[in-house]
Amino acid sequence: MSLKSAQRLTLFFAALTVVLRIISDVWIRPLLVASFSSGHALLLVTLIGFLSLIVPLGAYALVLRPPWRSPRLWAVDAEKREFSANATPTAIGPLVVVFAYIASGAISGAIADFDTVAVSGFSLLLGIALLTPFIAILMTARPRLTLNRDGMTLHGLRRHSHYPWDGPFPRRPPGQWLNVDRGFLAFTLDRYRLHADTRDRIGTQAEMEDLQAAFAAIKDQPS
Repeated sequence: MSLKSAQRLTLFFAALTVVLRIISDVWIRPLLVASFSSGHALLLVTLIGFLSLIVPLGAYALVLRPPWRSPRLWAVDAEKREFSANATPTAIGPLVVVFAYIASGAISGAIADFDTVAVSGFSLLLGIALLTPFIAILMTARPRLTLNRDGMTLHGLRRHSHYPWDGPFPRRPPGQWLNVDRGFLAFTLDRYRLHADTRDRIGTQAEMEDLQAAFAAIKDQPS
């Protein structure tokens, strides 16, 4: 599955969560409150609200279960002569769905209080404000890590951090959010920090194949 397809699927399940929460809050909740005693109505409203999050979140996990792209290797950009790894949708995606659920509570409140323009407008803006940062992170695939002959660059939403191969490096490789195997990431960084003669080959398919072969050989060694 491509990065764009994974992003579209994440947005679909986020939108599904919003729709289910609005239906639950605006139409189903008043119907249950009017039809059942307060205790039963509260139980049913809580259950339906819970399902409006768990159903799309569970379906999302099944459809986009990690690894969403296998094997998790560097993307090769021969033109720029660099390797790169974007943020994996499976890291930020569940947060997008959960915050879509939270934001939809404000949106459904805006619909319910439509006659009160000030309250409705504030609720709608609050819902959009809660969800926008996570959608921005998802669609920009940040953080993003690139490697070239000069070093490693971590691209965030607002700032970039560059680390020359021969200079100070982060203690921990920033692999938690990235669509690259952590062990492969650590192996790659060690290779270029310790072997300066290999840096000019970064960004080529031949070097990518050599990296895979060298990493596989280390993994196959008995511990």
